[in-house]
Amino acid sequence: MRHRLSWRFNVVWDGGSRDVIEQLVYLDLGPQGVERIDLLCSGFQKELSLAVGPAQVFDAGDMGCADGLAQEFRRQIAKVAIGGSLEVVVSDPAAKEDLPSLARLLGQRITSTEAHDDGRLTITVERQK
Repeated sequence: MRHRLSWRFNVVWDGGSRDVIEQLVYLDLGPQGVERIDLLCSGFQKELSLAVGPAQVFDAGDMGCADGLAQEFRRQIAKVAIGGSLEVVVSDPAAKEDLPSLARLLGQRITSTEAHDDGRLTITVERQK
């Protein structure tokens, strides 16, 4: 059985600068315990403390990764200023797992995930680089 774990560390250095480290683990459990483990790590990412205006909104509708969501997300996040946020509104259920993983792999930071009563999901991504 495949499981997913994730966590975030906030690091404050002596000089006062702040970094964030996010890690995501997928592991397969079997009768003898852990059979396989895959770890993704963001590395040290500077924590930005200044807001850069209101979040931009990308309404992806029912678009999924098979329909070009990943490519369109890349285009949309590139339009956001570093430190700014993009709210992705999507109704594809797989996007709950796929989009945050993609964003982190691209070096971006997920700041919130909100489920709506109508099945849509809003994932807020802060552009880091």
